[in-house]
Amino acid sequence: MPIELSTDRFRGSWTSVVRGVSLVEMLVAIAVVGILAAVALPSLGRVVPGSKAAIAREVVETLNTAVNKYSQIHGGEIRRVAANGASGAEELAIVRAMQWDSPTDPEPGAPYMRTDYNPATATSTSEYRAVWNGVFFELKGPGEAGGGLVVDFDGSDVGRAVTFPAGFVPLSGF
Repeated sequence: MPIELSTDRFRGSWTSVVRGVSLVEMLVAIAVVGILAAVALPSLGRVVPGSKAAIAREVVETLNTAVNKYSQIHGGEIRRVAANGASGAEELAIVRAMQWDSPTDPEPGAPYMRTDYNPATATSTSEYRAVWNGVFFELKGPGEAGGGLVVDFDGSDVGRAVTFPAGFVPLSGF
């Protein structure tokens, strides 16, 4: 460590100034950082699962808002679709009905759901899924049984707008 001699302006005496960090100061700083990390890391591990659950709840809330709007215009027609927790086909049919807007007879407020929402279906119990129960969508988390729409957290369920074939009839077959 370099030692400099400087004059004290007020007293006119020579004093030595040492610049640098002592080993004790460095150890104290490392200990403080270690304590802060020990406190912060366990709570950080709970952030990602909590965030995923919040996103999944919001997706289900968005679906249910669209179901309510669709039902108001169509007299509750969507609520006649029976729940079948096996495949997720009815959930996808409901989403497609809410995305459809007739080119020849447009409805007020249609489409009721984003047309670029293209969810996958799954029965895997390792994913969050939006499952139709016959009245509204409910959230099934990891470890819960039931087929439904997979809630993706990487944005892969949003992309190109859905194109409907000529003569498409919403909820046909349900």
